[in-house]
Amino acid sequence: MNGIMKHARTAIAIGIMASAVCYSSESAAEPPGEVEQSATYPIRVFYDASLVDFVPQVMSDTEDAWQTVIVDQGLVPPLHMVGDVAEVGFDVVLDISISGLAQYEIAGVDATTPATDCAVLNTFNPMGAATLDYIRMTVELLVARSSLRAVDCIEPVKPAYDMFGVAFGVLSMGDLNPYWLSSELPSFQALPWNSLDYAGGSSATEIFYPYGSALFTLFIDEAYGEGDGSFIVETWNGTAQDGTIESFSGLSCTADVENEPDYLDAIGSQLESVGASFDEAMVEFAQWRYFIGADDDGAHFANAASWAGGEVALDTVLTVDDLPVDGQTCENPVAELGTGYIEVDLEGLGAPEEPLEVSFEAVTEGSSWSAVAYFIPSEGGEATIQPLAFTDADHGSLMLPELASYAVMILAVVNLGDGDHDGDAMDWSTANGEFRFSIGPHVDDLEDAGVDAGADAGDDAGSGASSDDGCACSAAVGGEPRRGSLLAVMLGIAG
Repeated sequence: MNGIMKHARTAIAIGIMASAVCYSSESAAEPPGEVEQSATYPIRVFYDASLVDFVPQVMSDTEDAWQTVIVDQGLVPPLHMVGDVAEVGFDVVLDISISGLAQYEIAGVDATTPATDCAVLNTFNPMGAATLDYIRMTVELLVARSSLRAVDCIEPVKPAYDMFGVAFGVLSMGDLNPYWLSSELPSFQALPWNSLDYAGGSSATEIFYPYGSALFTLFIDEAYGEGDGSFIVETWNGTAQDGTIESFSGLSCTADVENEPDYLDAIGSQLESVGASFDEAMVEFAQWRYFIGADDDGAHFANAASWAGGEVALDTVLTVDDLPVDGQTCENPVAELGTGYIEVDLEGLGAPEEPLEVSFEAVTEGSSWSAVAYFIPSEGGEATIQPLAFTDADHGSLMLPELASYAVMILAVVNLGDGDHDGDAMDWSTANGEFRFSIGPHVDDLEDAGVDAGADAGDDAGSGASSDDGCACSAAVGGEPRRGSLLAVMLGIAG
């Protein structure tokens, strides 16, 4: 870290709408009205006299948030503007006229440090909080975001600060976090074929998607760290770069340096420090995000069983009556850093006359892929995980094991990208995201049985599920199944 970092001005509504208010670097640093100073931490609450009754609760919750986020979780202290000087501290203005529950905005920069850090001014609408949990959730997120800006203020407004900021609140509040289970997690899980860093669109689901992407930072913290937030604290600290913020307006600012490393680079570097890689983590994450809520198998997220409503959307759902399928595509092309899920309900399969195979073939060029099969036991318990073996970058297959003891097979196909995915570039295209999958007897057996390998036997089989969106995919399988592990899943990666 580069010592005390700077503040910046940004406005985000924490709610259905995310609104931005533009300010120039000439804006007043401190808001008007009454002010109360915390006796414990450098926290100030600004308010109109008509809102004085809200001050004690907001102050108490903000002090608790500082204790949780800065002291306990270990984030860098945030910055606020005292006059025209950036100092360690946190400011929040009570304002019942704002849209949404809260906003935060860049308030100024700290010229005394070499980093591209900034100071933040926060605004909170106490009348928008349905319960006390909403106040706690909001001020914790505001403190976390202010801290993140005090490390690096030039990351993409979305999803960087949401992907990290929301994670700290979920670690602190768990299932008491009002938005996590009602909006954020379900929205992210509804669009698994989108890029991990997707932040486009205007529907409610798309607006909440970047907040729900905190599932990924929670995953790396639990899978590669101690599950206490320290892994993602160190990850975020790795986003910092030296440079000067030259201007700021609303949510954004410009600097005299490029945003390198960006937050995805920092994630990759932190994973490498523990002997993993970003691609490995994406494949493992595809597995963890499936086993949530009703699909929990007890072997992934510690809180997965309690996240009901956060089950991942399936692109295609098949039954044994739909088999064999040959060269079927999914409804939704898979963007880089996205995943398509195909479910096969195995009820009534019996003992196939010929060994079954699942195979994958990329349709579009330019991406690396991983394809992994999850076998869900009929009696419940931990799933068996088996990656497809790739013969080249575009083809993979797996001979299916004896399936009598399994109720469901899930085929998860991950688009690992073209090797040049940039967190600053809004790199969300699905142009290289189409694939085909086949499930049935080995292709030689299909030909012997008189099935035209050039025909799509599964054109009408299965249907998109859980969403109006879809994916484009193809798959094949071979080898003996084994218990899920990072190393096992990694064998499914093809370059």
